[in-house]
Amino acid sequence: WFGKNPLRIVLDPDFRLQKNFNVFNSEAETILIADISFKNQKKNELNSKIGTEFVNFSSDFINQLNSIFVKYKLQSIIIEGGAKTHQYFIDNEYWDEARVFIGDKLFGSGIKAPILNKEAVSDEKLGNSKLFLFFNS
Repeated sequence: WFGKNPLRIVLDPDFRLQKNFNVFNSEAETILIADISFKNQKKNELNSKIGTEFVNFSSDFINQLNSIFVKYKLQSIIIEGGAKTHQYFIDNEYWDEARVFIGDKLFGSGIKAPILNKEAVSDEKLGNSKLFLFFNS
């Protein structure tokens, strides 16, 4: 892909990510939202490796995100996360569109996928998988 990489916003309230993770490479600007109040050493390690902006995590992180969106003039975001993060955005109606891939393998255990209580507006077969498109209207 050619062009500027998107701004990365990482939600890590417990400040568990390690500085060697790819999300902290120098390929794109990164904002880390984490509880940094008592972890200055780790913050300094990360900051010396990359140009990361730190925002101290609060329970009102949606307003924090909105402030970042305004500051950086962002018009759209893609949420890449785990089930808990996705379900939070779904439950609070903080989404417009979702694309869900369903493969041909069945996993017997593990973390359950987030639940979208919407009907797919379209589906498309891609190899052995299906892509479903959802809109929150």
